[in-house]
Amino acid sequence: MNKIKLFVKNFFLGILVGFSDLFPAISGSTVLMIFGKYFDLLKPINYLINSIYKLKKIDHNNLNLQFTLPLIFGMIFSIFSFSRIAEYLFDFYKAETITFISSFLIIFISWNLKKIEKQKNFLIFFFSGISISTFIYLIPENFIENTNIFVVLISGILAMAFMIIPGISGSLMLVVIGSYEKVISAISNFDFSFLIIFLLGGIAGLVISVTLISRIINYFKTNLTIFFYGLILGSIPKFFTQVPLNNYYSLNSLIYLFLAILICLTIIKIIERYEKSL
Repeated sequence: MNKIKLFVKNFFLGILVGFSDLFPAISGSTVLMIFGKYFDLLKPINYLINSIYKLKKIDHNNLNLQFTLPLIFGMIFSIFSFSRIAEYLFDFYKAETITFISSFLIIFISWNLKKIEKQKNFLIFFFSGISISTFIYLIPENFIENTNIFVVLISGILAMAFMIIPGISGSLMLVVIGSYEKVISAISNFDFSFLIIFLLGGIAGLVISVTLISRIINYFKTNLTIFFYGLILGSIPKFFTQVPLNNYYSLNSLIYLFLAILICLTIIKIIERYEKSL
């Protein structure tokens, strides 16, 4: 029974991760980070990459399959099932969606930062994350208009590489290079010729990003966590610029704000009770 509960829990986390990857300025790694599961996924991915590279036999015990498999199934299910919903929300309820997601991120990051044991370099890593994220998001959008095979491949590399880094949205990088709408359309319409090239680039981006982060973790795990939270907070202003500021001054946005606060506080209470029961 516990295995079923664990599968369902990780499957729904995968759905949330996959759904968040469909929106610019938020990524699945950000969701994993705020729920404390980011490094749990990074470790088995890095082990798998190293085993394949060194042609070593893969030990399934090091893949944490009870966590990774339902998470991946949930992500795949979410991306292919909810891409049209993401399109609809961002087309017709953009300000409300941004208000909800931003409130969700701020509340959870504040809660997680309170739990971290502060080190003397805390502020340096935190504000470095905010600064780097802000700088990246100052890059003008759609600076590449042509979409040939090379651009699709590069789109996959950048999207996956940045998708792995909390706070740097793979989706928003697609917006920057002008490929976001094309990728979402390809997923919605099952354009496999486009998706195969994109996924090949994604695999390359995954290998590069995971390898680099895994090596850094060995020396700076706590500071890297703080740095990532800075990256996430630094990305939020860019998220708000997706629509004119006066669009946020509405009853709908206020309702979404209170809804986000209510959901966050409920989830936090559930997590705290779960942690106390362990």
